[in-house]
Amino acid sequence: MPILVSGSIAVDHIMVFRDRFKNHIQPDKIHVLNVAFHVPQMRKSWGGCGANIAFHLKQLGEQPILLGAVGAGFEEYAEWMDQHGVARDHVLELADTFTASCFITTDLDDNQITAFHPGAMDRAHEARIEDVGADFSWGIVSPNGKEAMIRNARALKARGANAVIDPGQGIPIFEPEEMTEFIDGAAIFIVNDYEWSLVLSKTGFEPADVLRRAGAVIVTRGEKGASLLTADGETEVPPVLATNTVDPTGAGGSTRRKTVDIVSRIQREIGITAMAHLTCVCASEDELVAVLDRLEGEGIQNVLALSGDAPGDRPDHDRADDAFRYASDLAAFIRSRWGFCLAGGCYPEVHPEAPDAETDLRNLKHKVDAGVELLVTQLFFDNADYFGFVARAREAGIEVPIVPGIMPVVSTQNIRRIAKLSQARIPEALDRELSRVEGDDPRTLEVGIEWATAQCRELLAGGAPGIHFYTLNRSPATRRIHESLFGAS
Repeated sequence: MPILVSGSIAVDHIMVFRDRFKNHIQPDKIHVLNVAFHVPQMRKSWGGCGANIAFHLKQLGEQPILLGAVGAGFEEYAEWMDQHGVARDHVLELADTFTASCFITTDLDDNQITAFHPGAMDRAHEARIEDVGADFSWGIVSPNGKEAMIRNARALKARGANAVIDPGQGIPIFEPEEMTEFIDGAAIFIVNDYEWSLVLSKTGFEPADVLRRAGAVIVTRGEKGASLLTADGETEVPPVLATNTVDPTGAGGSTRRKTVDIVSRIQREIGITAMAHLTCVCASEDELVAVLDRLEGEGIQNVLALSGDAPGDRPDHDRADDAFRYASDLAAFIRSRWGFCLAGGCYPEVHPEAPDAETDLRNLKHKVDAGVELLVTQLFFDNADYFGFVARAREAGIEVPIVPGIMPVVSTQNIRRIAKLSQARIPEALDRELSRVEGDDPRTLEVGIEWATAQCRELLAGGAPGIHFYTLNRSPATRRIHESLFGAS
């Protein structure tokens, strides 16, 4: 069943100023401010609330009907929509204005200066729900031009469709009576926790008042999940925890291209020296050459050479079809043609495919001899395993730095699964603590932070050259550990 999505369609222009605004803005001259910031690169990103919702619904297999307005400068965005199957039948193209555009400049302190030109968005009400012939029973009103949001909410309710109202960042522009009209008859009213307080303050309502007017309210709370409020009560919806983590640097040319994009943006826009993770599974030599040439062209100087695991949809992949079977072969190939600083992986508790520790060390020495200048370990939970491994590596003639890899525990279920896959041993003391708090993620997080912080202190005191954190895209635990070790930055 199609879902109507009304909302903004915008182009974001993202720039990074490689300095700090405060160094160039004089507080006593703010009333006569006249400054310009040199930004060598600019990246365009396809944005807008309506377009983003439509894209993600399409990814979920739904049939979104995008309703909005665009103007000049839409051509590349239109091509992107076509490539991703986002229909534009009800996107109104206006020749005498620009597509809504946001110009964002961020400095090295993460301060932002933003200019937003609404352009065609201010005329989005000219794209009318009444002109949509397709049958739909659900419709979404997301941030857009003010008149468009009001008209579309009214039209959905008049049509008898289930209206999902998400006022978002548009809340400040609406009068109390207009916000009340949004709430009245909405099937679902969606806000984040800050916006929820704004709505209640603006309307003077209590939560119960809103629930007498709308079918349900969803309050999103970031990493804490969300709350679903209905007349029957409140249901807490926890954040979704990953049960299967897919290496985003892994198999396939598209993921390798994403790796180049990500590390290039980190280094170019944030100013942090980046290291690209490169795997050779499911890769031809030509594919690897293309990726390495592009990394070099983007100014990336560091590469972590890995063998990689077969992708989940190709578990029976034959490594004989790959250009290189082992990370040592990939390292030797890179060293023969490029000048990257090369890193490699190692296992304090023996590589799962090695028959014994001695063979594992011989293979690791071969990798180092092939050109690897730095080793990063697989996760481990007992520092004795790391220190013992380093001692054996030195005896085997491996002299490069060996950086310990630490994964803070944030979920008992996840860490037991990951430890099993990597064959990492969970010490009895940690296992006992995890069993005590199993099923209680907030308490598990505290146990994990305490254990990992103690690990890091001992490792650094014992001469470890640094720490590599495995965050699995969940950074709060790592930030807290860093603050405990070095203080808030």
